[in-house]
Amino acid sequence: MKKTILTCCMLLVSLFTLAGNGIVVSEGSTSFLREYESANVVFHWDQGTWDITRPLTDHWGSEFERMTSVAERFFVDGFNETSKKLRLSEKPGKFRLEVAITNLSCFSSPLPFLTGYRHRVSGSITVIDNNTGKTVCVIFIDSFVGGRDTDFNDSYTECMEDLGKGIANL
Repeated sequence: MKKTILTCCMLLVSLFTLAGNGIVVSEGSTSFLREYESANVVFHWDQGTWDITRPLTDHWGSEFERMTSVAERFFVDGFNETSKKLRLSEKPGKFRLEVAITNLSCFSSPLPFLTGYRHRVSGSITVIDNNTGKTVCVIFIDSFVGGRDTDFNDSYTECMEDLGKGIANL
């Protein structure tokens, strides 16, 4: 019995280790992350959907503005907490990050010992050099899954914070 449990645990650890984080650089380089500069971030939620079925504006309704501003704040906080050099701010900087969120969804764990919600986000980030107007990097976000939390809203903010940290760690 001990061998079976140990084998299952090792299999789970292997699967989690091999699983990608859903963040892929599809064009350009992440060298901008290693510059002592600032960047402003602009979010585009207009094409975003909830679980690929309904627009975010319909899903959140009157809460749309609040939910998007909370997500943006947690993304910036997560990025700045992790990044050693580049800093995101509201002021124009050398770079501009255009973040387009295309899909959000949430799921809960089917396993009884891993309870809680996890949010999944998809989209893209285009990094533009404000001095030249040229695209420096394009980052594709394919079903990035944030941390687990027992509160639905905390899971959402944790996902956006984890996304910011994931981008800073590229």
